Amino acid sequence: MSSLVSLIGAGPGNPELITVLGKRRIEEADIIYYDRLINKTLLTFANPNAQLVDVGKLPHYHKVKQTLINQLLINSAKENKRVVRLKAGDPYIFGRGGEEAQELIKANISFEIVPGITSAIAGPGAIGIPVTHRDFSSSLHIITGHKRNNNELQIDWQNVANLEGTLIFLMGMESLPNIIQNLIKYGKKPNTPIAIVQWATHWNQKFATGTLNNIQNLVIKQNISSPSIIIIGQIVKLNKELFRNKPLQGCNVLIPQNNNKIFKYLQDNGASVSLLPSLKIVENNFEIKRILKAKSIFINDLKSFDIILKRFKKENIDFRQLKAKLIVPNNFLFKKMKLLGFIPSKIQSINKLNNYENILIVGNKEFIEKLQLTKNHMNLIYTYTLNPVDLNNYDVNNFNNIILTSYINTKSFLISLNEQQINIIKNQKINILTFSNKSTTLLNKYNFSYKLIQHNKKELKNSLKKSSTL
Repeated sequence: MSSLVSLIGAGPGNPELITVLGKRRIEEADIIYYDRLINKTLLTFANPNAQLVDVGKLPHYHKVKQTLINQLLINSAKENKRVVRLKAGDPYIFGRGGEEAQELIKANISFEIVPGITSAIAGPGAIGIPVTHRDFSSSLHIITGHKRNNNELQIDWQNVANLEGTLIFLMGMESLPNIIQNLIKYGKKPNTPIAIVQWATHWNQKFATGTLNNIQNLVIKQNISSPSIIIIGQIVKLNKELFRNKPLQGCNVLIPQNNNKIFKYLQDNGASVSLLPSLKIVENNFEIKRILKAKSIFINDLKSFDIILKRFKKENIDFRQLKAKLIVPNNFLFKKMKLLGFIPSKIQSINKLNNYENILIVGNKEFIEKLQLTKNHMNLIYTYTLNPVDLNNYDVNNFNNIILTSYINTKSFLISLNEQQINIIKNQKINILTFSNKSTTLLNKYNFSYKLIQHNKKELKNSLKKSSTL
């Protein structure tokens, strides 16, 4: 593919609110420059070889200046890379996407805009406030509450205070007293309804509703701060009628990738779910002649067999030279190999392989080592190794639940933790749930508290821990 810069809106926070095209561009990207407020689960959609670069900004602190971000996009495109600039909300609504697009045009770089669901609409909707309604508001006005270069807000207060319809202020919490003061000064009634929602569509979403003359006290009482959306107008009254709180709201859960049923169940019931990246598979070098000389080969998994076939092809070896009897551990692998033109002679449990002599066992390193086989009686080939995943993008402190569904993903998670993350899990007493009895041995080695549960929705729902601060 030729180079292309995609300026993508990541949506308000819930990872399922990104567009289909946005997700596809993330999957295709060679390099992704992402902002602080995006949901990090979106990064798990990226190619494992893609470079992920954090260019996020904090209030009053930009660790990567906008001019440098512009140049990074240009430089990466000139290296013929597929580039993604991933922004919270929509890139053209107070996201500086327009400025980046202008710089790309100046540099003659191909780019596209992939719109995102703006928090200005999704945020109010998440707490039961439609931004328009025939009985309350026939217009919507989105206004920045962010001061440029620490100057006063550049707002025509006389005009804004007398607008009909819904007023939405983004990035306005620091200027909240100024906003309220000027709206009242220039004509808004002090009893005008107002709502403020923080972290809309995220697990830690919370909100306050009141009027212009009491909202500041409510915000302090409920400990609401940035990032928040300010909604002003009669439309706010619909919050009491339309807001629906789901049963798992307040649960922030980390689960391994490729657990779609659990992901959908948790999300549908109000939990926020982040995905643990897939294991990084590193293929090992081994002597292919050992495969050809073996009389019997136990093949543990499909990935191992794929690696063997790939080596045959690379070294121009005819598949028919493989004369060994092939043994597999289950019917699934038997059927898969049969489709490839290889019919295993037997389905045999790995635990009964001691009955065989001169058998070659082929599989991933972690699996074979776990078996603690007697090497005097068996030949072993490690086809691939499962390397630790990158957990640097995850603030473990934010999770109140971690679900580990199998021995392999439990081991992957544990070996990927650094010492600080291990201590956080212990000290915060983060709720660890597992369906795998084998996983408990690993968790015990780390002295982690955990609960072994049955793989059913009712027990899972009852075992999840909610945030006590919402």
